[in-house]
Amino acid sequence: MSFGLPDVEVVEAGTEVVVRVKILEVDKSDIELEIRDDFFRVEVGRYFSVGADGTDCSFEGWHNCSFEGIMLLPCKVIPIVTDKNYVNGVLEVRMKKDADV
Repeated sequence: MSFGLPDVEVVEAGTEVVVRVKILEVDKSDIELEIRDDFFRVEVGRYFSVGADGTDCSFEGWHNCSFEGIMLLPCKVIPIVTDKNYVNGVLEVRMKKDADV
């Protein structure tokens, strides 16, 4: 049982650290990232909206909800995203390892 928490994978791949988070049914604009040298934070918010005419503009099955996850990284990184994509409900973020550590 997952209790609504996403699947997360953090791996070292050569000179990079790769974080993969399974986040279904969100728009890329709903995803916020924060990267520090030793941790990675992802925040996702989905909210109902109301149109100018007062009608509900939410998608069926969506709920007002948010998720925040903080993952400790296996090594120090340079806190800059080198590559990021969100495909088929999986967010993948790549960061360079800090060679000075």
